[in-house]
Amino acid sequence: MTKETRQFVTPYAFKVSEDLLGRPLASPSKRGFAMLIDLSIVLIISLMSFTVLAWCFLLVCGYAWFQLPKSNSEALLKPLLAGLFTLSLLVVIAGFVISDGPDDGPDSNDTATPIAQSAAEQTEGRDLFDWLDDKGLEIGLSLGWAAFYFTFATAVFQGQTVGKKVLGMRVVKIDAQPLTLWQSFERYGGYSAGLATGLFGFLQVYWDPNRQSIHDKIAETLVLDLRRKSESSSLSASQN
Repeated sequence: MTKETRQFVTPYAFKVSEDLLGRPLASPSKRGFAMLIDLSIVLIISLMSFTVLAWCFLLVCGYAWFQLPKSNSEALLKPLLAGLFTLSLLVVIAGFVISDGPDDGPDSNDTATPIAQSAAEQTEGRDLFDWLDDKGLEIGLSLGWAAFYFTFATAVFQGQTVGKKVLGMRVVKIDAQPLTLWQSFERYGGYSAGLATGLFGFLQVYWDPNRQSIHDKIAETLVLDLRRKSESSSLSASQN
């Protein structure tokens, strides 16, 4: 029986696939750094113009299409990728058409009438509310991009967001089956449960036998460290 050390996958929390037993688990600090990388990417995405973002989607969707394994059980992924690719292509074409259009005339603000100027002065008191509305919209868009990024990357790139890829980690199901699109979204939704518990749900990673935070328990996933040797390999090396 594998001893519980919170260093390797053990069969204590759920019915874990035997193929995963003894595989090294990612440390909390490593997972935290990966999350910082991913959140930085989400911030960059939310600040991009639609044309630049469309170009990025074209490249990512094309790459993801060829990366999907033939045995992938998620039948929705390829149609989704095709739809995103087509939509991104249309946005890029529209961007070129608009940029080649005629220049606008003189700025209407230069010829503003006294009535318009008076109306503008009356709305100055609403600047704070407008600012709050804009910030609320930005936060909403950022959350939407975060949901798309974490769901899409985890499902398409076989459990690896950019942060996890850089640091050598992978999200896997406890039954060792590939994560579907819905399961990846379900795991992202678990982040809200972690926030709702005052971050307590995230802190479970420090004492849970299999380093599972609340979103891992919801989606029944584990986070493996791909750069560390498994327990069996470590024991063989020490015996030799």
